Amino acid sequence: MKDVKEIIRIYTEKLNWIYSKANTKSKKKKIVYDLFSFSEICHEHFNINEDFIWENDNELISLIVNPDMYFIDNILNSKIMFNNISNSVITIFKDSKFPFYKNQGKVLNSLTPEKISEIVFDFISEYDNNLLKLYEDKLYNNEIFIGNLFENTGGLTYQLNTLNKTWIFMNSELDYSILFASTIVHELGHAYEDDILNKTGLSCHGLKTSCSPYYEVPSNFLEYAFLNYLKENKIYNSDADIILSNYYIDLFEYMYAINILLKIYEINITTNDYVEMEIKKEEIINYANELNGQLNYYSYFSDLNNIVNYKNAFIYGIGHLMSLYLYEVYKENPKYFKKEFKNALINYYTEGINAFKGLNITEEKLINNKVLSKVLKENR
Repeated sequence: MKDVKEIIRIYTEKLNWIYSKANTKSKKKKIVYDLFSFSEICHEHFNINEDFIWENDNELISLIVNPDMYFIDNILNSKIMFNNISNSVITIFKDSKFPFYKNQGKVLNSLTPEKISEIVFDFISEYDNNLLKLYEDKLYNNEIFIGNLFENTGGLTYQLNTLNKTWIFMNSELDYSILFASTIVHELGHAYEDDILNKTGLSCHGLKTSCSPYYEVPSNFLEYAFLNYLKENKIYNSDADIILSNYYIDLFEYMYAINILLKIYEINITTNDYVEMEIKKEEIINYANELNGQLNYYSYFSDLNNIVNYKNAFIYGIGHLMSLYLYEVYKENPKYFKKEFKNALINYYTEGINAFKGLNITEEKLINNKVLSKVLKENR
């Protein structure tokens, strides 16, 4: 692998040249997010302190729009649907008497980087040749990094559309295990979506998709398919069981958060990329505590210290839930699934849940939730 300093030097030169040619407002608008994504990569993950030339361009800076207000609008426009879905999920977890604590204290096996690479490669080879080529290109072109990430973040993906690149970052503090492998696959789901948008001339939709609650659907599906691949092929079966169980717990926690958040009418957008909300109203806290008692699960809300990440709750909650449905369609007919999945990824920003009709996913099905009920019974 090339030295990181050399990689940064090469890409800095490329982006400086692109920036130097952006001599109008419209041209700057096309490149602003790529430039500042690269700045974040360098400052946050590679500890580069020097400013880049574009960071002092006031006109360029003025073009940056916080997408969170558009994200919140998308949620509020479908508030009834999300409330019904979250109510349904909570009810199903109650009825299933899901064993939230069954894996408490269990430790995953340690793996070598080579073994992780082998397992990921085998899964991707079986899933799709296009994804395999994408993965191989990322490895060959030095587009997967291990570095310092934000707290509780296993991996991150950055789009650099002007260069037709997507960089993946893995957290250096994440132990080498099946969890590390599933995180790589998750981030490849984002890269896969970016690749589809670039090849169909829709790379400009990248920012728009981040305003959608379906933004984590492709990455969550691929992660879930990988974990089931391990179970079906008896590869580190006990580890896959632990991570899948945690996956279902995460699904519940996100839906629990959605249920509470939809009862709050004042939403404040903070300066970071994700909307965080402080829950102060006594009636909402009492409602949350009542749910805890009904489910015999007390960890989540108390650990939050009454702070909930609004955006994460929706994108990961919907992503986790829909991955269960998508996986059923995939197993039934992989060829049909991949064609319709590609169409859904191209259209979900404009069509919302209707983009997934070709995959037999509708609002009614997500509220009915027979698939979730079946999966939880099978994984008690």
